[in-house]
Amino acid sequence: MNQKYSGATTGPRITYEDCAAPLSSNSLRLADASGAFSATTEQRPTPSACRDTAREANLPNPIPLSKIRDDSVLKANTGICVESSDGPVTHLWITKVNKEPENDNLRSYVVKATQWKPE
Repeated sequence: MNQKYSGATTGPRITYEDCAAPLSSNSLRLADASGAFSATTEQRPTPSACRDTAREANLPNPIPLSKIRDDSVLKANTGICVESSDGPVTHLWITKVNKEPENDNLRSYVVKATQWKPE
């Protein structure tokens, strides 16, 4: 199983995995079933703008690996706004995408992250 994981101890958690057996979890997905995420072109959104964008839910959850491999959804200079069910809003800005031919042609992402927590 090739598995990459990005997450925090609080707030949104995103999983990214590809197992040899065809599993429904083979994808990049928002693990918070009550959360929402969307793609954005805003590099520096305000917290409320990012929350509103996340609620548009314009990304499939999960994002199929085929969409990862063809770079049709997540690309450099694209953002993801995530609203977690426990309150935080997170903006991930993709600065670089690395193709991983030795890892089933998946991608690794270099991102800048900003998280806002409710008061």
